[in-house]
Parts: sequence; C-alpha cells; structure tokens
Amino acid sequence: MATANEESKTTNPELIKIFIAAALWLPLLGSHLPVFDSHEFLIVQAILSSLVVFIFGYPILKSFLKSLWPGPWNMFTLVGLGILASHTLSLLAVLQPEMFGHHSYFESSSGIVVLMLLGQFLENRLHKQANKALSQMIMAIPKEARLIGPSGAETNIPIDLIQPGDLVRVRPGEKIPLDGIIAIGNSSIDESMITGEPMPRDVESKDFVYAGTININGSFTLTTTGSGKDTMLAKIIQMVEDAKRTRLPIQATVDAISRIMVPFVLLIAALTLIYWIIKNEGPLGWIDALQKSIAVLVIACPCALGLATPMAVGVGISRGAMLGILVRKGQHLENLMHINVLVIDKTGTLTEGKPSVTAIHASANIHPDELLKYAASLAQSSSHPLSKSIVSFALKKGIALSSPTEIHEEPGQGTSGIISGQVTAIGKLTFLNKKGINTSISGLEEFANNESTKVWVGIKGINAGFIELSDPIKPSSAKAIKQLQNDGVKVILLSGDNEQTTAKVAKQLYINDFQGNNTPADKAAFIKNLILQGKKVGMAGDGTNDAPALALAQVSIAMGTGTDLAQESSGIILLKGDLMAIVNARKLSKFTINAIRQNLALAFIYNMLSIPLAAFGFLSPLLAGLTMSLSSISVLINSLRLRKISL
Repeated sequence: MATANEESKTTNPELIKIFIAAALWLPLLGSHLPVFDSHEFLIVQAILSSLVVFIFGYPILKSFLKSLWPGPWNMFTLVGLGILASHTLSLLAVLQPEMFGHHSYFESSSGIVVLMLLGQFLENRLHKQANKALSQMIMAIPKEARLIGPSGAETNIPIDLIQPGDLVRVRPGEKIPLDGIIAIGNSSIDESMITGEPMPRDVESKDFVYAGTININGSFTLTTTGSGKDTMLAKIIQMVEDAKRTRLPIQATVDAISRIMVPFVLLIAALTLIYWIIKNEGPLGWIDALQKSIAVLVIACPCALGLATPMAVGVGISRGAMLGILVRKGQHLENLMHINVLVIDKTGTLTEGKPSVTAIHASANIHPDELLKYAASLAQSSSHPLSKSIVSFALKKGIALSSPTEIHEEPGQGTSGIISGQVTAIGKLTFLNKKGINTSISGLEEFANNESTKVWVGIKGINAGFIELSDPIKPSSAKAIKQLQNDGVKVILLSGDNEQTTAKVAKQLYINDFQGNNTPADKAAFIKNLILQGKKVGMAGDGTNDAPALALAQVSIAMGTGTDLAQESSGIILLKGDLMAIVNARKLSKFTINAIRQNLALAFIYNMLSIPLAAFGFLSPLLAGLTMSLSSISVLINSLRLRKISL
C-alpha cells in the first residue's frame, strides 16, 4: 500500500500524460470553424489525433485487443471499436476526401481517449479513497521497536528482527510495535484502531496489548508474543483484503447481465447503423449512420455494472474494520440483514466470559482446598473461561498445582486426567458419570439446585463436590437483545451451562426461548433444524464448543475475545466482544446492500436512457465518452458514502 508521498509520485506522471493528451486534443475542437476549413489543417488534425490515439491511448487499445483475444468482451471492446472506427473514418477522409467527404471526426476519437484517461485517473483516486481505512491500519504499524538487551541497554531495530519472547520498551505517546504481554509497568491504551472503542483501556502487568495501538500515559516493558506478521493488526489487514475479494451472492446476477450486455450493445450498434443508412439520403449518409453507431458503442457502460458490487463491498468491509466489525466472508455481510433468528451462546457472548469463583462445596470426606487443588491442576490444560478462573483462584490462594497426565477434554462437557495416580475429572455430572465416577450428590443437596454455574469434581471414583462460579452479564447485552427483538429477530439462548443458570440469564435479558445442558453436537443439530424449517439463522458464540454450530449457521459471528477455533469457523468477528456490535453489524449490512442496489440502479438507468439517446442521434461520440466516464464515477462516489456512515 502506497504512503501519501508514494501516492503523489505515482499519480503525477498520469496527470502529466492527461495534460499532454488534452493539449494535443483541444485544437481539434475548433476543426469545424471556417478558418480551419482546409486540407492542410486536416492533415495537422490527423497527426495530432494519431499521437493521442496511438501513444496516449495505447493502454486502452491494448486492453481492447486483449478483450478480443483471449477475451472476454468488456467495456474496452466497445470503446476500442468506437475509437478505431471514428479515427479510421477520419483518416480515410484525409486520404480520399472525394469518397469519404471533407469532414473528419478526429476530435471524437482523440477526445474519447482523453476522457477515458481522465475517467480512469479519477477512478483510481476514488479507489485509493476507498482503501484509506486499510492504509491507515498499515500506517499504524511501527517500523521499529526499542529492544532491551541482556545488559538492559535499549536499541532501536526493525520489527522484522524482533523474536517472540524479546523484551521491548514502550514509552508514553508511542505506538505499540508488536503484540505482547506487559512484563513491568502500567498505562492506558487507545485501542480504537483495533476495536473501534474510543475509550482507553487501563492495563497493567500480565495484560495483553496489541500492535498499532497507542500507549497514552505510562512507560512499560513488553514481552512480545510473535513477529510482525503475527500481530492482530496484521491479521486484520489480511482478513480485510481477503474479504474484499470474496463474491457476494448478488454478484452472480450482475455477472450474468454483464456477460450478455456487450453482445447486446454490439447488436444495437449494428441495428443503429443499418437504420440510419436506410433513413439517410445522399452518398455520404452512411458516415452519419456510422457516427451514431459509434456513439452507441462508446456510451454503453458495463464498467459501472462491474463496479457496483465490489466497490460497495470493499468500502463497507473497510468501514466495518475501523469500527471493530471484521468481515471474513463477504456473503455473511449480505446475509446478516436477512436473518430472522439469532442463536446466542451464554458464556463470553452475553456474559463477560470472566467468571469468578464464589464458593467451594466439598463432600464430607475432602477438604475444600484439596478439591480446589485437584480441579485447578486439571483445569490448567483447558482454555475454557471456567477453567481459567479456577486456576487463577487457586494460584491466588497459594495452592501448589500438580501436573496431570493422560488429559482428555470434551468441549462443553469436561476434562479428565490422572493426578497422583488417581483418575480425576471436572465438568458436568454427566461427564463424570461417563468416566466411571459415582455422581451421587448426597450431602450437597442444599447447594446443588441453585441457579449458579457449577463445575463438578470427581476424585478417586467419587463425587468430591463442586466449585460455584458467577459470570456477570455484559452491560450492553440487555440493550442489544431488545434492539434485535424490536428489529424482528427472534433471539434464542443456547448454553452448555445447567438449565437453572441458563434460565436465570434468559429471564434477566427477557429472552423467552432458551435451552441449557447443550453439547457442541446439540448446538449444531439445533442450528441445522432451524435451517430445515426455513429460518434465516445467525449464530453468535466465542468458544470451541460453539465452532460446529458456527460452521453451520448462515451467518456466523464470533466474539473477538473468544477462541481461535470459534473465529476460524465464523464469517464475522466482533473485535470488542460486545453484543451491541451485532446490532451495528446489521446496520452496516443494510447500508452496504442498499449501496449496492443504488449502484446497480444507477448503472441500469444510465444504460437504459443513454443507449436510446445515442442511437437516435442526440449524443455525439464525444459526449457519449464523457457520459460513460461520469456513470462509473457516480457509482464510485455513491460507494464512498459508506465511509461516513454512523452506526
């Protein structure tokens, strides 16, 4: 991606070419004046026009030849035919004026070239404006990092030379060069480039920070977790570029129309030529007929049709990335506005995904700290939020953890392993039962039926009790659910947690449809059944156990705070992990699809009006060329409006 300086260097030569071509063309506009009515001036016109057509118009003619072979036919097929036909007719008028008349059309052939060059230049400028968001992301990545050596000395080196595990110093006001974990220090970080969230995030030791974000007020030492190409920002940039190349379902219809448009225009041009040859009187009537036919060729614009969808999608996806809505698959952006059912996971989606241990209920024959030690030792191997919370709680209590062997994890169910020679399992009672553990809750009845989240612990073949956890609901969840419901979307809560806890959360958020105790297979089957019923289904989740359901849903949405597997299975990633981002993503979907429809309408209306005007002689080839360029530019400008939308 070019920087601002590089951009000016690349555009200046193009502008110079346009100015020179225009300078050669402008004298030809006076060719109809009586003072220039001489054969000598006709020769001068031929020279000037040939310079414009064959030197400055070479890229256009080259594209024209490529469109003929190997193909396919496109805008350059039509424009190239128009330019060459008009220029050839004019050259024949110079060589054989008694046969082809004394009037030339050099101003048309060279004028079309100048207008085409100007139109392409403006299109390129608008394309760069559309990619401005992506350019800003690329510019946000620092080129160097301040490496702390073994002696403590600091050296500025290119980020490509930084290795995972290196220590890097970040000072106030600087951009963070690489993803990493704060080793020493604290600060406030502006993460708006990544998440779209304007409020800074306070960070301290052991917190993760992202490359490209801005360190506001503190100095800290960072332990890098990867190289420059592995940063979250680098991945976002690559995902945006990949997504912009994906094809939306609506594009198939546009492609089908574009394929028949060029042959259709050639047919209309041929019919126009025949009609006016028959209608015109006199030996040179066919020349006027040819001019009208050329105008038809030049004015038709399949280019505007071709730009209508990819331009709007590209700008929409880039705008979403700036707002923390990362579209990985373009078709999900189109489908999102049409969903009428949204299935939502609980932990990490509706809730913070940062549960805290509130109580330990141990059976009579084991001490609570012993139960916690076994549970936390086994939980070390899991990435589930509940497991992470149990480990964190145990470490804060100063409990020394063991290293389990023969670890086996079933997503959404539990984890088992061998600790000190004993079979140990944590998770749901059904999972413990599968591992041959007696799941009697004798002595725990008073606590077992409350609405809390529970992780049961099996040790030495018996149910040793459970750890009770609480995961607060995200502040934005209630507002997001209400807006989705008001928008006609049925929200269903599908959780792997117990039925009581699921019901409690559903009641707090006014969700009428909910199910607890779901395995990953249950969630996938539920999604499949909804689709078979004819529903347009979206799925939002953040965990490994959500991945099968996400893969099946027509629109899959992963929280940016979730697991890599969930994100890999999704078409849209919400980097903030905020449910309101789903509401905003739906708005982005509507704005983008509406822009596509407007672009297509502009392109269709333009062609429906302009082709008849050209065929009946109301537009000269020169005006046709100008109008054709303006049609493409209008589509580009309409797409660029998406950069300014407020969600």
